[in-house]
Amino acid sequence: MIPRQSRLFWDTGVHYLGRGLAVLQLSPWLYVAVLALFASPAVLAAVIIVAGLPAGFGRSAVIWSLNAISASVAPPVIMILVAGGYRGLNPGFRESIATGLCWLPRYFWTNLHTTVIFWVPVSALLWLRGWQQSTFPADGPGDIALTVLWLTAIAALALYLHTRTLLAPFLAVHGNLPGTLAALESWRLSGRHFTRVFGGFIISSAPVAIPLGVAILAGYLALAGSPERRDLLIAIWPSLIWVFIKFIRPLLIAAVYGLYHDLWREETDRRLAEGSPSLPRYIIPLLRLSAYLPRTLARATGRRHDWTL
Repeated sequence: MIPRQSRLFWDTGVHYLGRGLAVLQLSPWLYVAVLALFASPAVLAAVIIVAGLPAGFGRSAVIWSLNAISASVAPPVIMILVAGGYRGLNPGFRESIATGLCWLPRYFWTNLHTTVIFWVPVSALLWLRGWQQSTFPADGPGDIALTVLWLTAIAALALYLHTRTLLAPFLAVHGNLPGTLAALESWRLSGRHFTRVFGGFIISSAPVAIPLGVAILAGYLALAGSPERRDLLIAIWPSLIWVFIKFIRPLLIAAVYGLYHDLWREETDRRLAEGSPSLPRYIIPLLRLSAYLPRTLARATGRRHDWTL
């Protein structure tokens, strides 16, 4: 990264990290209450695993459902809280949850797009890694070098794709765009301002993600002498990861909301002066498929929630 881009990366990330922290400080215990509420299903799923209840379809379905609730319901609720915080408002515990749930169908539909955009290329790279190991295996230093190369390529691709889709939920909920259009505009906007979006993403995640990562690694290494406990940790890891992500999301969402707001305002001003780009033909059927969602959500949220947009 050239020095100018490095400076832009750092300045953008630090600026929006500060704005995000300022918003969270307005009502920190409200965020704690929301996070505790939506982390509890994943904690319960981990407890079920630790308790050693009989394995089977029923237990697997319950654990999956609990993890799914923790993974998917909290983000739109936190987005509502953050939007109110930027306007100096406190929507309250019940109202933020009620409004967030109204936006849940739009959020799900948008995430379906970004999930495909992310996992199809990443899965292809993972498959190529497995194919290389089985077809052209390497030993010794060669295997180590290839492993490092593959892991670097997969991580770089994952970070790139996540950056390009990071703004989609904000455009869908706060910009009131249909999910398909939100994913497209996120791709366009992050492509035009990739360094700024990447800086906001990495630097606003780092203060929580790095200590959590170190703690997780330390815990795993501390169990080296106890294979049974390490296996148990691995078994409950899918549940724990959603608990840990709850700690990262408030600061990330609070910081990226400010970034989204400024970038989208700049983009709308630019389009007023230069004209808007045309829609690719391939997304029109998807837009028609979900055309009812904006009207349904507009009726559900009502005028009293206009500040969330």
